[in-house]
Amino acid sequence: MTKMGQKRTVFPGLRRWGVFRTSKQRRKTHRAFLGIKPLLSLPELKKRLWAVFSLWVRLRGKKRNNGLCEVCNKNPIHVAYHILPVGNYPGVRFDPENVVAACVSCNFGEFMNRIPTSEYWKSRIGPEKYAMLQEIGKNRKYTREELTHLIEHYKSLLAGTTRWEGM
Repeated sequence: MTKMGQKRTVFPGLRRWGVFRTSKQRRKTHRAFLGIKPLLSLPELKKRLWAVFSLWVRLRGKKRNNGLCEVCNKNPIHVAYHILPVGNYPGVRFDPENVVAACVSCNFGEFMNRIPTSEYWKSRIGPEKYAMLQEIGKNRKYTREELTHLIEHYKSLLAGTTRWEGM
């Protein structure tokens, strides 16, 4: 007999055997049983790629500019800075020509507020390359295969370095 107000449970052990599982949960369990790795979502792949890519950009900037910001050449490198913003041009998010290593003040726009951003970068990288990045950025979409390939590519570039090397 159950007390008044309590819910009756029917064999709590059945949940363990999969009786009350949804079809999605059954597929996930079956894939794990077969040894199939679950596919990562595109946002998760982008997050993993950004972690590897931004580290590579910062190490590249350290080697290029002796650890100083590639925008103002004054402060030490702290972040990876996009020339064309990711929100407007998502196709060049992981393009090495669109990203430079920058200090915190340049990343938040303290340096860039003094001059128009687009004119500065057109003069810095050239109007042809700037227009090419804009074209690619508007039209390109990353696939799962491209993202996984880029993750492996940048991991291989970072293979001989340590994470905190000079950071």
